[in-house]
Amino acid sequence: MTQIEMTPDERLAMEALDAARLVVGKGFRAEFTTQNKATGGRFDPVTQIDQATEEAMRNILRLGTHGIRGEEAEDEPGTTNQHWLIDPIDGTRAFMTGMPTFMTLLGLVGPQGPSLGYADQPILGERFAGNNQDAWLISAHGKRSINTRRHVSLDQAIAATTSPDIFETDAERSALSRLKQATLLMRYGGDAYSYCMLAMGQLDLVVETGLQPYDIWPLKPIIEGAGGVVLNWQGGQDFTGQVVAAGTQALAEEVLTLL
Repeated sequence: MTQIEMTPDERLAMEALDAARLVVGKGFRAEFTTQNKATGGRFDPVTQIDQATEEAMRNILRLGTHGIRGEEAEDEPGTTNQHWLIDPIDGTRAFMTGMPTFMTLLGLVGPQGPSLGYADQPILGERFAGNNQDAWLISAHGKRSINTRRHVSLDQAIAATTSPDIFETDAERSALSRLKQATLLMRYGGDAYSYCMLAMGQLDLVVETGLQPYDIWPLKPIIEGAGGVVLNWQGGQDFTGQVVAAGTQALAEEVLTLL
């Protein structure tokens, strides 16, 4: 891939992710406090590291002109029609249990949707990025383009979802069962890292439900930049919380028919 000088937005994003790495790196497999954001017997954890990471990122992003929206704090207005979307630790359960499948997500979102996306795994030193046209991985080995796997039929596809527990209705559980039977292999527990492995051609499908915009919008420019697609279960672009991410449009259409 030809080296192109970073835009001011790209430089600011990289600085924010670098700041996040420092906080997360110190907190990983260390002692920290955890709160439950959910009620009614459910468990939706947030740690002090989530909150500190988001604040470290906001401190950098405030140097720019875009608004800021994050999972753990109030929206901050900007002077443009775009905003940064932050998920400081996507996969808090993985982080709590010392598993390096969580990621720091950062996206730049405008009226037409996300235009720039980052997914950073600070422990492994991997930073995935995309702009809807291209996608790349930045690591200790340098920067290289990544692409989804092509020409894979549904019966040969490797699929993933974070947990069967997120499929809460009978219809969703039935859809997951059909998908598991139709694919070659179903993997659990990957969190946001699964979407990056899709963009890298290691997985072919990620199907999930119950998501929030900050869970998927930063990942969309990466997946689509790598040649894949991100759709809702009805095959549209509108956010519904139900997501089909696939390596190709053809594979996505097979999955949508199945769901």
